[in-house]
Amino acid sequence: MENYQIIHLAHRFGFGISSKELAAFKTKQTVKELLNRPLSLANKLDLNSLPFSREEIRKGNSDQRRKIAEWSRKEMTKLNVSWVKSMIKSDNPVMDKINLFWHHHFACEIKNPVFAIQYSNHIRRHAVGNFRKLLIGIAKSPAMIAYLNTRQNKKQSPNEDFARELCELFTLGIDKGYDENDIKEIARSFTGWSHNFQGNFMFRRRQHDFGEKTIFGYKGNFGGEEVIDLILKKKECALFIASNVFEYFVNANPDYDAIQELADILYESDYDLKKMFLYMLEAPWFYEDRHIMAKVKSPLEFLIGLGRLFQLESDNDLSYIVYQRIFNQTLYRPPNVAGWKVDKEWIDSNSLSLRLRIPSVVLARENLELPLRPELDESPMMEKRKQAGMKAIQNFKADWNYFKVNNAEEDLLENLFNSKLSAIALDTIEKFKNRPFKQKVIQLLSIPEYQLC
Repeated sequence: MENYQIIHLAHRFGFGISSKELAAFKTKQTVKELLNRPLSLANKLDLNSLPFSREEIRKGNSDQRRKIAEWSRKEMTKLNVSWVKSMIKSDNPVMDKINLFWHHHFACEIKNPVFAIQYSNHIRRHAVGNFRKLLIGIAKSPAMIAYLNTRQNKKQSPNEDFARELCELFTLGIDKGYDENDIKEIARSFTGWSHNFQGNFMFRRRQHDFGEKTIFGYKGNFGGEEVIDLILKKKECALFIASNVFEYFVNANPDYDAIQELADILYESDYDLKKMFLYMLEAPWFYEDRHIMAKVKSPLEFLIGLGRLFQLESDNDLSYIVYQRIFNQTLYRPPNVAGWKVDKEWIDSNSLSLRLRIPSVVLARENLELPLRPELDESPMMEKRKQAGMKAIQNFKADWNYFKVNNAEEDLLENLFNSKLSAIALDTIEKFKNRPFKQKVIQLLSIPEYQLC
């Protein structure tokens, strides 16, 4: 492979590449090997060692509920930070990136740390497996059941939340191959789906509607898994998944021929995700010039990429959390069921100016003016929080020696930007060529092109 192809691959199925990594990369077989190596699972919480009894959780007084909520918030913070740190240190960025994609695709706000671990581990197990298994596990997860009110979906009063999002956002797309009656009938099919205290899936027969339904023109006494099979039979499903994969890993501007190729591979392989991803990595169109450095990094991609370059660390968990909150991409807390923004949606005048400041703040401890809503700007408490947030971002520690060992100065323009720089960027770089090494690197990471991948 040519260098530009390897760098492009590393940006899209990872978080960038160092000189040392580029030299070690031999063939696409490296990526195939990584796709065959699963991610390690998230830490498991032992329900028997929780600091609260089942009765306290279910029927506790206000003080007990407050303590439980505080414990849950702390555990969710630990889980979030552990995930970010693992991506910075990971030896399998390919699977980390695919893992992030599925968390975006199956967006789910999770406040219960036990449910969060179960949800994450299911995605990690099936991220490049069979889409049917991935989808059914998501549908049965306590996190999704709680988020989309599936427990409230009962024979006497069907709740359409999960049925609607299953079709619109997870499998078919808005108004693609179904109508409102299908949604109502699909909701009936998922009645009785619930979970127990431990988060294990439960089918409550008394709450299930066993009557005949008509879905996509088929009549039958369908249950939830049978509905999923009906959805997977529709080629619209493979096309929708392929479209989302293309948008996330290739380009926000669709190439319908390429998307159709991916959809065909997915559908004809009975939804084998690994075959689809490997096909994309072998496709000549994946490496076309129009796709190179054509996507805007998400805030997490930006932080993890910077983290991997410098092995960033912080002894304050707030550093990781404040960063995510500033840029509105907090793990386990998508803004809505449609997931986070993608590509250029991340950039506006305020967010871009903040992003361009991050390398100086993280690598040189410069001050950062954190934004607040206008009505909160005069609040003394908000000002204190703003100052604490700024200090938290400054608390990141960069290993400059690691950066120097792994990155040759003469390779930086190629590795960081795949040699695609504007005349303005090149002029800016030229002005800094005689500055000290650290200043030059920070300036490189502060130009707008570093926001691209």
